[in-house]
Amino acid sequence: MKITIVDGPYKGKEFEFNSPSVTIGRDGGNQLILDTDGVSRCHAEIKQLADGSWIIGDLNSTNGVKVGGKRIDGSVPLSDGTLAVIGENSLCIEQLSPEPARVIFNPIISGPPEMAATNGAGQTPAAKPAPAVFQAPPSTPPPPVREEKKADGSAVKGAFNTVTGLDIKNLSGSLFGTKGRASKASAASEEGTEKQNDGRKKRSNLIFYTVLTCVVIMVLSSVFSFMNPAKERKKSVQREQPLDLSYEKEVYSKDNVFRFSFALRSFRASAQKGKDAGKGSAPRSKYEYKVVFTIDDIASRRHFEREVPLSNESVEELRQVVRSSGIYATSARDAEKDDSSLRRLTVAEGDRVFNTAVAGKFAPQEFEMVEDAVINLTETFGIKAISMTPAELIAVAKKAFINAEDLYGNRRAGSTNLRTAIRNYKLTVESLEQFSPKPPQWNVARNRLAEAIKEREMLLGALETEYKKLLQLRSFEAMKPLFRQMMDLTEPESPRHSTVKRRMILIEQLLRKNKR
Repeated sequence: MKITIVDGPYKGKEFEFNSPSVTIGRDGGNQLILDTDGVSRCHAEIKQLADGSWIIGDLNSTNGVKVGGKRIDGSVPLSDGTLAVIGENSLCIEQLSPEPARVIFNPIISGPPEMAATNGAGQTPAAKPAPAVFQAPPSTPPPPVREEKKADGSAVKGAFNTVTGLDIKNLSGSLFGTKGRASKASAASEEGTEKQNDGRKKRSNLIFYTVLTCVVIMVLSSVFSFMNPAKERKKSVQREQPLDLSYEKEVYSKDNVFRFSFALRSFRASAQKGKDAGKGSAPRSKYEYKVVFTIDDIASRRHFEREVPLSNESVEELRQVVRSSGIYATSARDAEKDDSSLRRLTVAEGDRVFNTAVAGKFAPQEFEMVEDAVINLTETFGIKAISMTPAELIAVAKKAFINAEDLYGNRRAGSTNLRTAIRNYKLTVESLEQFSPKPPQWNVARNRLAEAIKEREMLLGALETEYKKLLQLRSFEAMKPLFRQMMDLTEPESPRHSTVKRRMILIEQLLRKNKR
């Protein structure tokens, strides 16, 4: 498969993949990383089905995926030359082979595109190549051949060592090649020549064993650091600071009062997590996080409170936005009197605490950066932090339920259909549960959601059992289709999805090692 970016910040770049599944997004775990505006962490996925056809699916991104000028809902089939729009990037997808891929070789854009610059001569320097995952090492060229002359003038061919600068047949000489061979004039006698050669051998041996000792020490140090990362993890955890954040918004009008609050709270991690911390290669956080959403919308009868756990990855993304915004450097102030709206933000990170309030529609840039991050995080849970009429909420729920029913009815056609159906059922339930009292459709959607989740758990359990059997038989190649099905059934940001992805990477590495 070939992807050409025909418009956007990466315009003109081409990438070739030989993989049955390519994920696209801003996160470093994707095969194709587009670090530009409008791209979610896990934005889209291009996948080959069992019958050899290809589809592109939206991974519940904020801005969606457009194919043929329309935003897709779930997944749509691909044909050679299909144009897909992801954020600011227009991708032309072609060379869709019907044969299943056998090797994964995925180039990745690891950062924003650099602007072309000119040198003093007016020429444009060559662009830096994009890094690649699993890039094959370049083949080593054969050493050049050098001709030498014998005493009688005839030519002698000898290989030249490009690493040390020495002739292969003269490696017993100086290590740094200051002299290729002993001069005939210096060999006055056999006894003097032997002494000179003995001195050279001693110096060469001394340098060789010194270098060898340094290399062994470096290798042992690297192995020891890799096998015993506990000290590094301990230092990392000790430097970690808990993050607590509270955001409130109140909007007043003649016939309505709307209130929204977002409360992020940190807790000490459980003892069981502390015991398991030494088993993984990555340092475990000593904090757990929960966020509480509260909405009161008088006009639309939305009154609900919802508490959900928040992953440490999402917390770290929010922390980076808070720090990069520069809000700690701004001075806190009380809100001025305004009858239209009031927004208040409180951030506590270790010893640093910031609290401010803004009245009216306009706010400082630092405040708005943190506010946008909070709103975007809220929308990932299907919650709209704005005032909506009952008709608007019911329309959102109705559309999500119709899509869920269609995908669930066609769940046998692809594993991603069941996962997307569950996501739409959840959106239906979350939209309708904001009413008080709840509409009748809420209970129907909730029952359908429980049914779909139960079926997914049964499928995942059967796949896990089959995986354990293949592991005992050491049938590593047969595990790959199981892993792909598991990843299709689980949400990209879920812990189970990450576990399956790590397993698949390890199996790929093991298979490549065995082929060598």
